[in-house]
Amino acid sequence: MLNSSKIGHARQTLNELVKALLVDTGLRGGIATERAKKMKALERKARMQKQANELHRKASRYLAQTNSRLPTETMTQWIEEAPRV
Repeated sequence: MLNSSKIGHARQTLNELVKALLVDTGLRGGIATERAKKMKALERKARMQKQANELHRKASRYLAQTNSRLPTETMTQWIEEAPRV
């Protein structure tokens, strides 16, 4: 039996690492670590895209209500500076 305090980790941490290793090697059911990371990254990207879309909708509504249009240079600069998704 391995004593977790001898190697400087808590028992729960070691249990979680062993479970992750079993899942990653296919010996236990579950989502592999690499796949979970990819899913998280895709969810983050989708969340950012939703925020960008909402910002665009609000800007469009504002400009439509004020019946105004930004100068082309301002719009171009804003588009170029917008974060890429």
